[in-house]
Amino acid sequence: MRSLFFLLYFYSLALQAQEIQLHTLDSILNTKTEKVQRIQNTWQFEIDQTLLICITDTTANRMRIMSPIVSIKQVLPEQIIHAMTANFHTALDVRYAISDGVLWSVFTHPWRPLTTSQFSDAVAQVLQANKTFGTSYSSTTIGFPPPKVKKDTTKRKESKPILKI
Repeated sequence: MRSLFFLLYFYSLALQAQEIQLHTLDSILNTKTEKVQRIQNTWQFEIDQTLLICITDTTANRMRIMSPIVSIKQVLPEQIIHAMTANFHTALDVRYAISDGVLWSVFTHPWRPLTTSQFSDAVAQVLQANKTFGTSYSSTTIGFPPPKVKKDTTKRKESKPILKI
């Protein structure tokens, strides 16, 4: 009886969290965003005058939403440090990344289990990470506390890090 209960419970959860389909994604983007262009499994769209790109690969079971922020030539070294720290503390599901000479905010996820609510949340986080680069470096109002910074007065040696598991 207990296993029947769990089976029915998880089945009901699966029905509530329907996986997104390409035509659903297309419909969401065309009704909720500005200037949508689709070429096969790639969408380019704008929200608040910010360019976002969504690329899906159903065969490889991957989806990516990304937004170009700035040319890497215009980024200060300390901004890279802040962005990498944000990847750990305040960017949550989004990451700052560099590709083709551009700094991006990027969300990646397996395609099949992706739900419409997860997709909408991902778009919002990518947009927020883009807009907060250079200030709070955050994708939401939630964040893990930043590490306490200690001033390092010792000279470091070139060595490989030791990982303890």
